[in-house]
Amino acid sequence: MSDTETLGPGFAELTEPRARATAPIAAIAAVPWRRGVAVVLLFLALTVFFTWPQALLMRSGTVAHQDPLFSAWRLGWVSHALFTDRDELFEGNIFYPAHRTLAYSDAMLLQGVIAAPFIRLGVSPLLMVNLLWFVSMIASAGGMYLLARRLTGSTSGAILAAIIFTFAPYRVEHNMHLELNWAQWIPLTLWAMHRALTEDRWLEGTLTGVFIALQLLSCIYYAMYLLLVLAVMGVLSLWAYRRQFSWRAIAGFAAGAVIIAMVASQYSKPYQMNTRTVGTRSEEELKGWSATPWSYLSATEDNRLYGRLTGKWGGPEARDFPGIVAIVLLVIALLPPFNATRLIYAAGLAFAVECSFGTNGTLYPILFHWLKPLEGLRAPGRMGIFVLATLGVLAAYGVARLQMWVKWPKLRVAVPVVLSCIIAAEYMTKPLLIWRLPTEPPSIYQWLSRLPHPTLTLELPVPATDPFYVYFSTMHWQPIVNGYSGFLPGPYLDLVDRLQKFPDDRTMEELRRRGVRAVIVHKEMYQNQQDYARVAQALAFRNDIHFVASWRDIFGEARAYLVPNAAKLPNAAP
Repeated sequence: MSDTETLGPGFAELTEPRARATAPIAAIAAVPWRRGVAVVLLFLALTVFFTWPQALLMRSGTVAHQDPLFSAWRLGWVSHALFTDRDELFEGNIFYPAHRTLAYSDAMLLQGVIAAPFIRLGVSPLLMVNLLWFVSMIASAGGMYLLARRLTGSTSGAILAAIIFTFAPYRVEHNMHLELNWAQWIPLTLWAMHRALTEDRWLEGTLTGVFIALQLLSCIYYAMYLLLVLAVMGVLSLWAYRRQFSWRAIAGFAAGAVIIAMVASQYSKPYQMNTRTVGTRSEEELKGWSATPWSYLSATEDNRLYGRLTGKWGGPEARDFPGIVAIVLLVIALLPPFNATRLIYAAGLAFAVECSFGTNGTLYPILFHWLKPLEGLRAPGRMGIFVLATLGVLAAYGVARLQMWVKWPKLRVAVPVVLSCIIAAEYMTKPLLIWRLPTEPPSIYQWLSRLPHPTLTLELPVPATDPFYVYFSTMHWQPIVNGYSGFLPGPYLDLVDRLQKFPDDRTMEELRRRGVRAVIVHKEMYQNQQDYARVAQALAFRNDIHFVASWRDIFGEARAYLVPNAAKLPNAAP
């Protein structure tokens, strides 16, 4: 569909020609591969700039948050399972004896499969988290660039759209979530859908389904929400482009739908089974993770320009201010005369904003009630990624229109440069706070790895430091009672309550019955050292648990114990 066509009768046509490329850009664009290389290098530089100093600490540093540790475990477990026992892929070693623990959260199966051979060759899971994070940022920018340039014909506008989609406060808010950074499939899906309909291409119709399936394997949240957004934008697109496609595009979409169904039917099985044991999300739980109108005026608190003023206006995962430049470009793009594409993306933007309000809005509670798959998702605010996707496209139209309004060639060149500099200032944050973690096993975990497998292990204290225990389990792969995930099984929470009295007779008997063979007590991880002193003293006077040795973990002293006469695990060696 060209920019002169409209969304049905009654809509004015956009008769302006597409923005001409500026002279420097035209020189690069004359050779497509040069333009592609230049754009990728630009996005690489911007990723390093906006995530500084992560690029200096790829091997052992990570964003200061628990979730990158959990992501390292997920990547590590997928690699471990693929090269040992594929039938146990979802049977993670955490929360023992719970089943399908990899499916307690997003399994990130695609990222895990990509990382698996590298981890097998000795690359640390933590380094793979950082590498895949960087790749996702560059790929997200590249995907949005491809979509926006396809729709607007403006290289400058497409670059600005990519910056909005990839580096806005919403993305900063999710720096710690590897799966939520793998958003490149969203613009690629829209790109494929648009090409299939406007050029009557069956291959792109099939690719639409392939990209959705890849999004499902990368991030379940985004795949579910992408289908909702496509239900709106897809229907409008089918109507708008109805004279331009035939059975070829429809056949492609049908093939893509078959691919989605095949992937979803297999991938959803462990999640469906888990709903019987861990349940689903309640509307009350959704409320704390839903956006509000104030969220779209709130930047992250580390934002240099707006953070101090607006950071406290948003809640957890609800800081979605896109910046003044993006809003101005949106207004310019939506000025008449209209065209079909801009109206479709405006509808998608409005739908995404309303759904991001979750239980604070009107539409999402209705969808939550009728669409059962949504019951497993607790954060409607994550619909904000689709706000950025649609806003980015409209901002690209705004840039193209601004350049057409400018009559002087030199000033036309300056417009996108100035806008990019301003928006970079709007999105600039303070340097990331980085945690440094070992990628080789500390002595305590070397000892644990040498014990017969499986040796069920309990690490104390619980539960505050469980993400660290989960991360370090990638260095020994013994089953552990501890865990960290999106869902927490009821028996684990019950045990955590009872362990407050450890090591009394009742808890020791329960540990033996569960088959706990090794106990590790981390002194410096206790918030109250009096609690540690009580536990250490009580253990010294018990004859049903044997002290082995004391080593250092990353925080301080770690004491190892063995429990004799513990129940034998079902898959333990004789």
